Amino acid sequence: MKRLLLTLVAVSLLAGSARAQDRGAVLDSIQYAGFRFFWYQANPLNGMCPDRSTPGSVSSIASTGFGLSAMCVGADHGWITRDQAKQRVITTLQTFWNGPQGPGASGVIGYRGLYYHWLDMNTATRRVDWNAELSTIDTALLFAGILHCREYFTVADDPTETLIRALADSITWRADWNWMRNG
Repeated sequence: MKRLLLTLVAVSLLAGSARAQDRGAVLDSIQYAGFRFFWYQANPLNGMCPDRSTPGSVSSIASTGFGLSAMCVGADHGWITRDQAKQRVITTLQTFWNGPQGPGASGVIGYRGLYYHWLDMNTATRRVDWNAELSTIDTALLFAGILHCREYFTVADDPTETLIRALADSITWRADWNWMRNG
């Protein structure tokens, strides 16, 4: 993930020196490369996105938040259909809504509506050998992707888009920020 971000920054700097008509093509290329990472590296069964592109990488909830935003970008650019994006988003949101909550060292996705930083790519749960903490910043980055989806999928009479908005609200409203702030 860090390598991808550094590459994107370097290409962005080069884009600044490109002619104006070439900038759009460069930016589209960067966006498409970023989208492809999140589309092809995510687990389509639960929506978890890896923290990095190395084999066996763990899922990061921050990366998964970026992946949710990437689905909106991909649909908007026509790289996937809106229906494909909705299905991936629903799968991911249902994983976070239905995943077990608790303070356990393993087998849980979060606690008090906040989420553990590292999750298993297959089970979408915390593993004892990773010692993953409840992370306010990573939960916030996940929520940013979730809220992006809520704002992107706004067709009122589409039941899937209505479900996306309802799940997004339910997931984000469940977070007990006061509990986290106090200890």
